Amino acid sequence: MRIATTTLLALTWVASAAAAQPAAPPPGSTINGRSVAPVGVLIAGFDTDGDARTTRDELRAGTTRGFAHADANKDGKLGLFELSSWAAVWLGDDSALPGRFDFDRDFDDAVSPAEFAAELDRRFTRYDVDKDGIVVRGELLQAQPLRDQREPRRQRLPDPPQRQ
Repeated sequence: MRIATTTLLALTWVASAAAAQPAAPPPGSTINGRSVAPVGVLIAGFDTDGDARTTRDELRAGTTRGFAHADANKDGKLGLFELSSWAAVWLGDDSALPGRFDFDRDFDDAVSPAEFAAELDRRFTRYDVDKDGIVVRGELLQAQPLRDQREPRRQRLPDPPQRQ
């Protein structure tokens, strides 16, 4: 009887502790209306010294490592399948942005090391709000518009009148 009472009290305590914990936000949600884009997570991951800041030198080193990893056939350029595979691993989804057309600025269906570095540098510059050459975590957070504040979807035009 005493074991059963102790067990019941322990289970009650565990259940109440679990209920008191805030629930994790569902996937795809935002926290306080802000989120980090996949490329922001990538840039944060380039922080090699663990100071929660990514410098341009860390960006360049991370870009070089990223390109080398993505260039599966080691031909010095990324084909569309290589870029898609890289995005799936490093950005979390093969269709995450920046995408093919962001990287492949000359539209030759291949991404050179220079194109790869230039796109990530453009993104870094956009995140570097105070223009000090360092991106901190707070600069990576982006405000997300509420659904009713987004641009309304275009309405479908009515079908043309039928000829008789």
